[in-house]
Amino acid sequence: MNQGLPEPPYGDERLPLGDARQIAVEDSIKEVMTQKGKAEVQWAVDWGKDLLLLEAEGKGARINIPLDIAESGRYEIVARTAQAPDYGDYVALIDGEASNLDKRKPATSEIPFPGPEVFHGYLPEVYVAVDRPLGWFELTKGRHMISFVCVGRDERSAGYNFGVEDVILEKLPATAGQFEAAVERQLAPVLTEMPPAQPSGTPIYRGQPLSVYMAKLRHVPAADRAQAVRAIGSFGEDGAPAAEAVAAELADSDWQVRAAAAWALSQMGTKGAAEVPKLAAALSDSSPQVRSLAAIATEAMGPTAAPALSSLVQTLNDPVDYVRVATADALGAMGPDGRLAVHALAERLLHADEEIMVLRSVAAALGNIGPDAKDALPALEQARKQLRVSYTAEAAITKIEGRNVPTWW
Repeated sequence: MNQGLPEPPYGDERLPLGDARQIAVEDSIKEVMTQKGKAEVQWAVDWGKDLLLLEAEGKGARINIPLDIAESGRYEIVARTAQAPDYGDYVALIDGEASNLDKRKPATSEIPFPGPEVFHGYLPEVYVAVDRPLGWFELTKGRHMISFVCVGRDERSAGYNFGVEDVILEKLPATAGQFEAAVERQLAPVLTEMPPAQPSGTPIYRGQPLSVYMAKLRHVPAADRAQAVRAIGSFGEDGAPAAEAVAAELADSDWQVRAAAAWALSQMGTKGAAEVPKLAAALSDSSPQVRSLAAIATEAMGPTAAPALSSLVQTLNDPVDYVRVATADALGAMGPDGRLAVHALAERLLHADEEIMVLRSVAAALGNIGPDAKDALPALEQARKQLRVSYTAEAAITKIEGRNVPTWW
């Protein structure tokens, strides 16, 4: 029972897409303004996607894209951008205001909140599209402006260009942003029992220690448990004292709570290794999101996740490609301790019609296992014949043969 709280603005109710408006920005090419560069439309890029491209001259290049708002309100904005070998690094502005800024004052024991997020555009090959959440904004009815400004480039990049496929715009419910305050009001009796002062050096997240969030986890309504678990995960390794309580949420009836638990354990890294058996069980969860996050959590634990090895080997055959990617990455993170997975990885590398991203992760995993993966060399030689896998397979072969992988930058 929700006990009078507003519905939490988290999960599938908002993004991706849902009832959001998806704006093809290339349609506004005639109204786009640029500085230190020129705009054009690139058609059918990377599986038929169309891009609004800024051919940038260098640092300081800027593209201004109009955004028409039909109704005043609070909106979440996500830009879908591209990456390519000649792209630069950019920040986003909404009506001249930097996006992704946390304007709260951090506690004295917290790391200060960073400035605007920088979108790194360099990638060895063209890829469309990366979801770039820009944040929540109060927007009035009428025309507004999204700007992308170049702040530099990766030293490997051949240029400073920038490409955006579309902008996703969703009007948030009136209760958005009230969730945390309502939870605090409901938990006031619990929180007043906490000692007001904390020992020096106590980890703090948003002004409160881990003990407060653990109390929240015990008292919040079922509908709010996922957010409470995520808050514990935000402590990173310092959240390890709550690892057992978090891992217990992997058995929750709500898949979003289970996913939050797997994510939180991934943030704890090796400090949460005692919960590997529960993560291994989560690899067979009914939700692919949970299975993927469970694999990501075992990857974060590296060799300490070895008790999950047999479960990970089975998950290499998961029907969902992104689960197989995370699984291969987890096996590779074990290094030589993942040697018992070599045969299964080699088989997956030769699997007909396997996705490129999976093949790359599998090849990289074999390379990270090292010389103990020598039985997979024939499969890697076969994979090296595929253009988009060749460099990863080559690096893996080099590692297995005990040679240093050359760097080109």
